[in-house]
Amino acid sequence: DEKVELRIYNIDKYGLSKLGSKALRKDYNAIWHVAIGAFGSEFWFDHQINEESLDGIEVRFGYAPAEVVDLGKTSKTHKELQDFLVELDNKYNVETYDCFHHNCHNFAQEVAVWLTGNSIPQWCLDHGGEALSNLPAKDAETIRWASNKIAKIMMVSWGRYNKERFDRRMKNQKQGQGQAQAQ
Repeated sequence: DEKVELRIYNIDKYGLSKLGSKALRKDYNAIWHVAIGAFGSEFWFDHQINEESLDGIEVRFGYAPAEVVDLGKTSKTHKELQDFLVELDNKYNVETYDCFHHNCHNFAQEVAVWLTGNSIPQWCLDHGGEALSNLPAKDAETIRWASNKIAKIMMVSWGRYNKERFDRRMKNQKQGQGQAQAQ
């Protein structure tokens, strides 16, 4: 059986949670992203479903999880998970992403339950929907619309930038290893 974990990240490197606190009329000190760790990889949803080796995650994103939660074990295989994720492609993509109602938390929940039968922590599930709860409906819809527009642009751009940066870093490491072996 394979261990499955929830990897929780504070992705607020630039203090945007303070801006969000003002707009949402709630106190936030973090912007939480979650992913599933299993089979030596991390699986997450931003503008698409992603898989990355756990060895490369910190290099790619520049930080480690703030917390890791053990979700139990699975008897499913890596291949079965990959096949399941292909089935989810139409459900989790840039067109369906919603900062508050259809995000990495919802994706992690679906994958966690499929793999282990166990749920991710309730606060993760409540995180998005609770964010808009202090606002009048019209204000909440405006914030939701603007947040989703900004998030989609940032995720696609950041994803491309990070992939290019990661690919350059890996290429440089391989070249450095090749030079060291040649000496």
